[in-house]
Amino acid sequence: MNLTVKQLANIIEHRYGDPTAFIKNLRLWLNKAGVTQTHLSAVSGFDVGNVNRWMRGHVRPSLKNMLLLDEALERIIEEKEKEVSDV
Repeated sequence: MNLTVKQLANIIEHRYGDPTAFIKNLRLWLNKAGVTQTHLSAVSGFDVGNVNRWMRGHVRPSLKNMLLLDEALERIIEEKEKEVSDV
């Protein structure tokens, strides 16, 4: 399924509101889950410097990058669930 930029923007806006709210929620989740920016960078494929600038609010991630971060978070959650089930 190919999405237009407008469709993608609507999906992300509906799910996260805006980039600032997305990053705020991301920070809360990472802290609660004990996930580092370095781990998020490794899983998402983004440079740790970019992730750090987004997390500090110096730069707002694009809609595409928020979607890619969301996909990385899903993979991290799956990793954590697997760790728990392996115990």
